[in-house]
Amino acid sequence: FSAYMIRPAEEGTTVDTVIQDSAGSLGIDASGYTPTGEVSVDGETAQTYQGAGPISDGSGYLAERGAVVTHNGKAFIIEGMAIDKNTQPTVSEEEFNAFLKGIVWAD
Repeated sequence: FSAYMIRPAEEGTTVDTVIQDSAGSLGIDASGYTPTGEVSVDGETAQTYQGAGPISDGSGYLAERGAVVTHNGKAFIIEGMAIDKNTQPTVSEEEFNAFLKGIVWAD
């Protein structure tokens, strides 16, 4: 299973807060996450992160790439996730960046 999503975030959201929230809500050890730098999302600078590891309830493995970006004063979290029951999946940096390049702000 894999999915990409864009969701609104609270003003002032940072990669560090997203990592803590994602790790906590998904049951992944936060030490499996790391900030990865910056990328452009339709002209806006986004902070990026990635993470992976076993889900704490033993139900499988998760991989995630994400970005935190602000546009017109509103914060957004953009995520790509993959979940597998038996093996550690990955979310390719190339595929995630291609997804980000497809985002166009409609103001």
